[in-house]
Amino acid sequence: MACSTTSQHLKEEGRKNDTRLYPNAVDFSHAGVNYSESAIPTSNLPIFSVSDYGAIPNDDVEDRDAIQQTIDAAEKNNGGIVYFPPGKYLVNEQENRRFGLRISSSKIVLRGSGLGNGENGLSTQLFMKYPLAPQDPNKLWTVPSMITFLPKGEAHPTSNIKKRDYVFKTLVTANAKFGDLAIVVSDTSGLNAGDVITLEMENVEANKEFLQGKTPRDIWKRINTQGVMVSESHEILKVSGKRITLKKPLLTNINSQYGWAVGKTNMIKNVGIENLHFIGNFKEEFEHHKNAIHDSGYSAIKLSKTRHSWAKNLRFSDISGAVTITGGIANSILLNVIDGNRGHNTFNVTFGTRNLVGLNLDVTNKGQWHGPSVSHLSVGTVVWHFNSPTSRGFDTHSVYPRHTLFDQIESYGFGGWGGNYTTLPNHLGGLVVWNFTQTGEKVGEWFDGTLDFWKIPTQVENRYGFLTAVNPIIVGYKGNIENVNENNVEYVDSLGEHVQPPSLYEAQLEKRLGTRPTWIGQLLNEWETFKAYYLP
Repeated sequence: MACSTTSQHLKEEGRKNDTRLYPNAVDFSHAGVNYSESAIPTSNLPIFSVSDYGAIPNDDVEDRDAIQQTIDAAEKNNGGIVYFPPGKYLVNEQENRRFGLRISSSKIVLRGSGLGNGENGLSTQLFMKYPLAPQDPNKLWTVPSMITFLPKGEAHPTSNIKKRDYVFKTLVTANAKFGDLAIVVSDTSGLNAGDVITLEMENVEANKEFLQGKTPRDIWKRINTQGVMVSESHEILKVSGKRITLKKPLLTNINSQYGWAVGKTNMIKNVGIENLHFIGNFKEEFEHHKNAIHDSGYSAIKLSKTRHSWAKNLRFSDISGAVTITGGIANSILLNVIDGNRGHNTFNVTFGTRNLVGLNLDVTNKGQWHGPSVSHLSVGTVVWHFNSPTSRGFDTHSVYPRHTLFDQIESYGFGGWGGNYTTLPNHLGGLVVWNFTQTGEKVGEWFDGTLDFWKIPTQVENRYGFLTAVNPIIVGYKGNIENVNENNVEYVDSLGEHVQPPSLYEAQLEKRLGTRPTWIGQLLNEWETFKAYYLP
């Protein structure tokens, strides 16, 4: 990416000892496994081959039970690599199932033999003949993923505070500022160093602060009646009296008058899936919200309540959705490609804190309906180097995502956002779009020639409109947008021209660590090879 100018705001801020580099943008460099301070580990755990438990590739017998038995054996061992020799494995040959494969312990890595794109040409394929069925037939989004990582006995995250079940819960008793490393609570008796906590708040009184004075639309029912909800998860460094020291800085201001609470959260750690080709069987012309099959019948992988975990070097064909991170901390989705027939989703982050989605391709025939997506209280997410010649663009899918960086995205459209109108806006504060390249003509739905992030439809019957986000930062956009309503942005910089540095995430990481990590350069080299192989 050629970048001929340096961001003016960056020039002004760069003199300061501030790892954010850019005014009013958070330091996104903590996103990903090990907070991006080191590479995804090469696991040297004991190997459990699925062939030893009865999974035979390239035949017509379903391998699902044998694979689950292999996973169970690795879990009983307190960790292991579930290895798939080359070949094609059948993971769902039965109709109307409501569950897939399940991993519920830490230190479990599912590892295949490759995607078939390397020098040896070896490939492990997981074929899903039939879709899974929804847990609730009336809710299209309740179809489980074929492979789910979730701690034993835990439910998936929910945006309903009353239904969140914590083993220990306490209240925040003192104010704290964005960037602080400590909070004070009423009781720490159930908390220790190394635990994970989730801070949460929902209060109408907080609307003005988190909407930065903007007025929500009347039909945005949730924020008007229940109030804005804010949530983020942290690892505990130390507990001293009523004071909790966090490993990483707060991503919000905490006003204790809003009723902030802290809940102890169970997560599994250091799990992953890598070097596999996941093949669905979605061959129809995609229709949004047509039925459960179209929406999520062939969903591949979910990392739920995981930390420092990953999905890497995966290929997905003919699927509804590739990978979802939900309710986790510092996970990474890296070097993956989606091809074949268009489905619903690409890579989603919901409820999670400081997750990294990087170096991914969508080369499906029409582009997945939604590009890389953030929603449901996600915060500190980095989407870094997503490339698609057919994608409608990135997705901010409502229910209060905050502080998201879309960094060096190249896609046909600018945005393919979604979310139910009752749970808008699409994004709260902290959205940063850095060096975006739009290659196609259509910017996005409801675009009228001016980029306006708070253009509310005047007619009541028009429930949806252009992307709503609280004062985002737009830097280095190249494409068909020429006009911006600057009343509804924090900054617009270098419209029509990319800027230096090419990547804000990389620049912030180098600033924070004092040097550019070797693993970043290695990954970017792999990315160039990956693109050369898969892009048309």
